[in-house]
Amino acid sequence: MKKETSEALEKTIVRGELNLAKANAGTLRLEDISNDSCSLCIRFPECEPEEGEKCPVALRTGNPGCEGSPWWSVYDALSEALNTEGFIEQYRLVKAVEADINFLKSLRDS
Repeated sequence: MKKETSEALEKTIVRGELNLAKANAGTLRLEDISNDSCSLCIRFPECEPEEGEKCPVALRTGNPGCEGSPWWSVYDALSEALNTEGFIEQYRLVKAVEADINFLKSLRDS
């Protein structure tokens, strides 16, 4: 993994950890998880290879746009949590964000 990609991955992990704190506090919003706030998405716009290298998420899943990654579970849980207020929705959101962070951390050795 190139240095620039490794740095983008680490920034994305930090974003995930900040999002976990927001999810626990009930303040996570869709813009917090958008591709505009993701360093990997910024490095790999439209999931296109950059400098001969593919996004590590796309490499792992074999799909563009985070398809097949835990990010979609975060999106679904957040969408549901924003439309309802309840412990179950917040718990599901927190677990989804935790899974996304663990997935991203697993890409460090890619």
